[in-house]
Amino acid sequence: MDHILKQIERNLGFQLPLEIRALYEKLNDNYYLFDTRPYGSHWLLNADYFLVKPEDRNTGERGEFFIKDFYVSEDENILESLNQKVSKSIKEHWSEDKVFVFAWSNDVVEKDASLVYVFDNDGEVKGIYVHSLNYVEDKVLVAKRLSDIFRLDDINIESSRKARFAIKGSKETSSYKELLKGAYKVIDLESVDDVKDYEYIIEIFSNLSGGKFTPIIKSLKEQGVIRSIDLEIDGDGYSTQLLGDTGYVDLKIIDFVNECLIDKGHTRKKFIAFSDASFGQEVGVAFASKSILKALRQLRPLEILKG
Repeated sequence: MDHILKQIERNLGFQLPLEIRALYEKLNDNYYLFDTRPYGSHWLLNADYFLVKPEDRNTGERGEFFIKDFYVSEDENILESLNQKVSKSIKEHWSEDKVFVFAWSNDVVEKDASLVYVFDNDGEVKGIYVHSLNYVEDKVLVAKRLSDIFRLDDINIESSRKARFAIKGSKETSSYKELLKGAYKVIDLESVDDVKDYEYIIEIFSNLSGGKFTPIIKSLKEQGVIRSIDLEIDGDGYSTQLLGDTGYVDLKIIDFVNECLIDKGHTRKKFIAFSDASFGQEVGVAFASKSILKALRQLRPLEILKG
């Protein structure tokens, strides 16, 4: 089994992560499944991905784990073939030179998606992503490391030949949607061509705050690369300056709103911004308590941008 991995390592110029090597060394003949559904809302995550082991060959005996011969020829070594095809695609479409494909899914459209380690040139893991050979522009982050989200030592046997890696974290905290219970808004970061567009952003904060943040907009001005916002809350004035001459939302607005809330004595909750693998040019905004923020920080691959 090891000669395939060694050849892949020679091609990469460094050794594969210890977590994947240790995994390969301990497994038997079962088909092992990764459930990626809890780690984002992108449709490529709505699937089971089966681990491809170094000795696996693409034969009809694999049944539901047989890969269409359009991708891997009959009786060909699966790991070697997938790494050649997917690596070429990722290099062309993502401009990433160092990758290792270790799992495949027959659940998604076109049956062509894989789980991939992406490395920097020194062999440090940049993340684990989903790559589709048909939807090549979608770069979907699953996690920083496999061990961050799957308990590799805890395997649930489903049948005599099928096993599933246990997922870290409880079902109740597997999604920002479940934690926030609809009390959030996803906004396009590229949506403020003019300072006046911040009126809509401020309205979002007001609606999410449940009456805690109810400002009157006194002025919205733009001069050069500076956008100035003046608000009045309960007779008191508040001002901030944001980055201008850009179409992107300056997330400094969140710090400003939180400062207004603190000044008014509202300290139990604050506004946060977060990013999910499915968002693209979008960001999530929520009015969250400390306990909710702590739970959100445990989610992968969600990233807290402000909070």
